[in-house]
Amino acid sequence: MDLTGGNTILRRARRKSPIVFAVVVAAALGLTGVLTVPATQAATAVIMGTTFIPDSATPKYINGAMEYFIKPTTLCGVQPCTVESVMTPEQFWPLSGWRDMTINQSISQGLSVVNDVLLHQLANGSDPIVAFGDSQSSTILTLEKHRLAGLSDEQKDRLNFVLVANPNRPNGGLLERIAPFTIPFIDLTASGATPTNSGIKTIDIACQYDGIADFPQYPLDIFADLNLIAGAAIHSSYITGPIDYTEEQLLEASKSRGNQQTYGDTIYITIPAKQLPLVVPLRKFGEWSGLTMVTTPLADLVEPTLRVLVELGYDRSIPFGEPAKLGLLPAIDPSTLAFDLSSAVQSGVHAALGDLGFNTPPAAPRVRAVAPTMPTPASRRPIRKAKPTTSAVNAPTVSRPTRATAADRQQAPSNSTRQIDLGPDQNRRPNRRINRA
Repeated sequence: MDLTGGNTILRRARRKSPIVFAVVVAAALGLTGVLTVPATQAATAVIMGTTFIPDSATPKYINGAMEYFIKPTTLCGVQPCTVESVMTPEQFWPLSGWRDMTINQSISQGLSVVNDVLLHQLANGSDPIVAFGDSQSSTILTLEKHRLAGLSDEQKDRLNFVLVANPNRPNGGLLERIAPFTIPFIDLTASGATPTNSGIKTIDIACQYDGIADFPQYPLDIFADLNLIAGAAIHSSYITGPIDYTEEQLLEASKSRGNQQTYGDTIYITIPAKQLPLVVPLRKFGEWSGLTMVTTPLADLVEPTLRVLVELGYDRSIPFGEPAKLGLLPAIDPSTLAFDLSSAVQSGVHAALGDLGFNTPPAAPRVRAVAPTMPTPASRRPIRKAKPTTSAVNAPTVSRPTRATAADRQQAPSNSTRQIDLGPDQNRRPNRRINRA
């Protein structure tokens, strides 16, 4: 993902001076005041694999991690970075194989490996370090973040964690939702929320309705549960590009302030679902059978209403950085819920008639505007302001989502992502591969 794109000014700035280029990019993305590491300083990207993919050194995996997530959010986007691929087990018995480790064993061994790598980097250099984790390796970095909380401020300033599909996301991650329980049969311990007060700058990126990183808070909502099942493929789609997103669209979605929240030392980016997973099977059936003239209007008719019902299983008023465990029933105001459903039905009818070729006037908005990406039912309280949990990091201020109509919710967002100073290097050296990005 080339931040310069076709922009002549950026290309010239890059040729003339890396520092000038970094400042231009930071200003364009709203990151002034955050970019503190000189752009001429070399950086190392420590990349781990994900569950079932222990070897992160494959070109496809490295390219996905760098282009989709590391370059848009760190200094690796404005200068070359050394890529250090770290081999961790990434096993999950019995899903990955009958002779494999349990997930607790896999995480424990992976944590030991990554800890050695980062301590070696911290002890033997002064350059910034970006540590990247995906799914299981995001849990490894969660535990490593706890371990490294006692580092000096100078060492922490060299570190930057990038977590995607994080099972420990405080509001949404499955391993926080069910913490502190252990599932004995598969040896899975819910290790709780990724800390936000360590002083280690972190980017946490998740796709809406990812069943591991955006798990419903209220599982008695059958619509949210069915949507979770229908969207099972979302969790494994990050490295190949989130579902329904091109590279350019993903960058725009990541840049949108409506998709960002800052809490303590962490910036949370949530990529909105362009399609509700619950209706995707209907759309796919239409494409397979050649009956899209029937299935598309039907899907567009019911999707806005289903979105409202699915979202009742979540509390979007709680910041993503505030730990939120499973609950039984959400607090719902019946009158405002009825109002939201009425508006959703109107939006669905309008969309379906448009599919059938009827020229209908735009549906009048009937609910207070909200961020089109992450809808919050009107029956819920507004988003609480995040409590600052650390003063060790200059985390950028991000505006909170406001309300949107059901029609607006299906649109993809626009601009403003965060670039962060990076950070660390210490002493033992496990197996790893080094490439150039």
